[in-house]
Amino acid sequence: MKKIASKDIVSGYADGSFNPDGTITHAEFLTLVVKALDFETSYEGDMWYDTYIFASKLNGLIAPEAEFDPEANITREEMAEILGKYLETKTIEPKYDPITFIDASEMEEDVLNAVNTAVRFGLFSGRADGSFDPDATATRAEVSQVIYDLVQVTGLN
Repeated sequence: MKKIASKDIVSGYADGSFNPDGTITHAEFLTLVVKALDFETSYEGDMWYDTYIFASKLNGLIAPEAEFDPEANITREEMAEILGKYLETKTIEPKYDPITFIDASEMEEDVLNAVNTAVRFGLFSGRADGSFDPDATATRAEVSQVIYDLVQVTGLN
């Protein structure tokens, strides 16, 4: 984690704490991914996160017409879908086999495919009970690990 913190991708709070069990919003997640993938961020909007959402749409992380609440907490499924669909467009070869999750039927087929892509790249694994836990709100610790792994997978380390 120190590696991505030293690149100013992930940081703690002003008081020096990190709060690993804290939640993270869509806007915060997209900001971390844009920074990790070193996307251009020249656009400026009204909100602090407009730059990162614009860069996310411009670089194919999310669809240009995507509508979501940037200030809502992001789930494991949403993170995996964003990153899985992004990695599907790249020429990088995955390293792992897909996992059959006990709660796979809770996900739509295209989302499950994106989740499996993210799993095959080593960005996600299941819970101890064999579930993916798609509706679980992502924690800062989980997101930090995913961002670290994304940097490793894409070779931007």
